[in-house]
Amino acid sequence: AEKTIVMTTQVQNEGSNLSVYDVGFHLKNDLHLLEAYDMTTEAVVAKLMWLLALTDDPNEVQKLFYTPVANDILRGAGI
Repeated sequence: AEKTIVMTTQVQNEGSNLSVYDVGFHLKNDLHLLEAYDMTTEAVVAKLMWLLALTDDPNEVQKLFYTPVANDILRGAGI
């Protein structure tokens, strides 16, 4: 079964950026991680609970995860 993995951080006002280092780039691309960017951990959990109830298709999960809801994600929304 497919697993959904999200990389997030607790650093305020910065968010995550896995493309900065080679290891992060490969983690994101090889494992197909979703990156939380500027979403809070609480927003990530709530959004995943909502969208995983709608679908288990990995492409749809990614699309919905990066779709802003009440400005929960701003930096990575252009994906």
